[in-house]
Amino acid sequence: MSALSQRSLASAEVLSGVISTVRFYNPKNGWAVLSVHADGESVTAVGPVVNPREGDEYQFTGSFVTDPKYGRQFKFDSAEVLLPSTRKGVIRYLASIANGVGEVKAARIVGALGDDCLAKMQQDPDVLDTLTFLTEQQREEIKQHLREHKTVAEVSALICREGLTPHLAAKIVAHFGDEAVKVVKEEPYRLTEIEGIGFLTADKVAMAVGIKPDAPARIQAAIRHILSEAENEGHCSLRPNDLVREGPALLGTDPGVPAIAEAVKTLIESEVLVRDGDDIYLTELYEAETKVAEWVRAMGAEKPAPIANLEGLIDASETQAGIAYHPKQREAIRMALTSGFSVLTGGPGTGKSTITRAIVSIYKAENHAKPVYLCSPTGRAAKRLSEATGEPASTIHRLLGYVPEFGFTRNEADPLTPGLLLVDEASMIDIRLARALFAACSAGMQVVLVGDVDQLPSVGPGSVLRDIIESGTVPVTKLQYVYRQEEGSGISALAHQVNAGQIPELAAFPKDVIAHTIQTPEEALPLVVKYAKEAYKEHGLLGFGVLAPGHKGSAGVKALNEAIRNALNPGAGKGFCPGDKVMVVKNCYPHDVFNGDLGIVRKVNDEDGSIEVDFGDQYVTFGAGEYDAPLDILQLAFASTIHKAQGGEFPVCIVVLTRQHWIMLQRNLLYTAITRAKKHLVIIHQPGAIEQAVCNNKIAQRNSRLAERLRGGVAQ
Repeated sequence: MSALSQRSLASAEVLSGVISTVRFYNPKNGWAVLSVHADGESVTAVGPVVNPREGDEYQFTGSFVTDPKYGRQFKFDSAEVLLPSTRKGVIRYLASIANGVGEVKAARIVGALGDDCLAKMQQDPDVLDTLTFLTEQQREEIKQHLREHKTVAEVSALICREGLTPHLAAKIVAHFGDEAVKVVKEEPYRLTEIEGIGFLTADKVAMAVGIKPDAPARIQAAIRHILSEAENEGHCSLRPNDLVREGPALLGTDPGVPAIAEAVKTLIESEVLVRDGDDIYLTELYEAETKVAEWVRAMGAEKPAPIANLEGLIDASETQAGIAYHPKQREAIRMALTSGFSVLTGGPGTGKSTITRAIVSIYKAENHAKPVYLCSPTGRAAKRLSEATGEPASTIHRLLGYVPEFGFTRNEADPLTPGLLLVDEASMIDIRLARALFAACSAGMQVVLVGDVDQLPSVGPGSVLRDIIESGTVPVTKLQYVYRQEEGSGISALAHQVNAGQIPELAAFPKDVIAHTIQTPEEALPLVVKYAKEAYKEHGLLGFGVLAPGHKGSAGVKALNEAIRNALNPGAGKGFCPGDKVMVVKNCYPHDVFNGDLGIVRKVNDEDGSIEVDFGDQYVTFGAGEYDAPLDILQLAFASTIHKAQGGEFPVCIVVLTRQHWIMLQRNLLYTAITRAKKHLVIIHQPGAIEQAVCNNKIAQRNSRLAERLRGGVAQ
């Protein structure tokens, strides 16, 4: 094939050429910026490709576009590596695919086997064994490379007619190796084992290779998908009727109750599912729920050694803090220090931080040799916990030594040394994380969960904190008296009114609570920009938060982000730019950044697309380099959803509530938004939005039997 072949294919264009330079490559998502040598000129090509290498010949499918910043580019949707056809290309290719095979040895291979040696080696790999000037390892590397190339081509041929890409084909081959073609043809639903491939994608492949719509394997895969989707909605289990109801919509055909029942039976026999009474669980969630119940009951049954003169120590703590504890606060301290497992809950301004600090200081004074572990589900919440106690705190994942490749390294086999484990923002803990945390608690560990049970529940499955409280099986202290009012703050009072189901008269609150009524969602944008500018001048980019229930709409997070960015960082273009406020949306342990962390972009490298982010206590580079944090775990954060703000606080919080997100407005959402504000709260709302949120207290019931298991009502 010539160096350049460019033609129209239906509505797409095809560009064939040799990669001269890999200017940028992100192995996480395959995105690349390439210089392609084409007919004597260099063409910039951008798009998804797997492990591009300089010297490789590719066929790209896409179209030419003009980028306002980078000029004319070929933007491709798919890329297929081609085996070179010229003698020079074959030599260059062979020299690049095996260690120690330079152009001299590559030329000897071509001399021995001919210019068509690549085709010969694909047809009969053992022909390489006749070349004694190659080491055994070099021969094996060449065989493996050609085998993978052939397999990717075969998988691509199977899946690409369904609109799926060669990049996906390469991911399939990387995961399944030599079995890839067999898996695609015979067990396509196993593709869901690969991160980023769900049932719908696997189902496309299955239909392409001739799997029948009523095939048992398809029904089984659909059931697993339905349960996984239920998990995303917070449920640990479903009832059989749920599967019967949702199955036909997903499958596009009604397989009938007997077929669904048979599929469930097969999945139970293969230990993919567990049936517990009328509840059907994914096995992992069933084991998590039963183990958490077992461990909480065991820890709750332990009685710590009594502390001599505990009341005197509480008195001394009062003196040190310069305050007089409320009887309920003294009760909370006493409970935490004398119980194996306990819960401290309460709303804003009730003194949870004060009591947490007292619990830690008294425990440390009386247990010099025992460790104290302070942790929280998010990085922001861990920082707040550390500030409140004056002690080091970490995320739960960091405490448990989480490694993506291996999971949690502190576990039942290697537990934490017994001491005091205090967990803040416990309402954010889902059943999977609770299992990991309590698995690492050996005998003698005292556990205190601290959180506001009235806030939004965890994003993941279960209602761990609520279930533990409602089980009535562990000591719980609920702080209700509000102490912050002497500061002249109406924020706590507003939060408690909303939580109590009272429609607030916003105009009657102190000046730290400002409310604006708007008639249309579009009216929110200039008001948000106005208050964001004021907050920025006084507190900086990280000193304010703009929150909305959802992403979509003219007053959703996406539109708010754009409006605020245009006002505060007007020179910003596409992609991240210096001065952008960003949020980490996935933990990255090697770089010590965590889900929810906020930072400011300081530098952008135009060459490789990497960016440098200032997190206040450290700078982190995000990009595709070997030592970079992945760029795709960042998102713009001038505004965010209320869910994403959970666990954090801002001196100024601007909350937008419109009819666009009417269905999402509920009491715990508004309550969570209000409690993110420390000094000033601005609520911009359409008529009826506040009332809708306050009156909608139908907390979505999550399918969980943790409370029942804690009470011993279910066999473990």
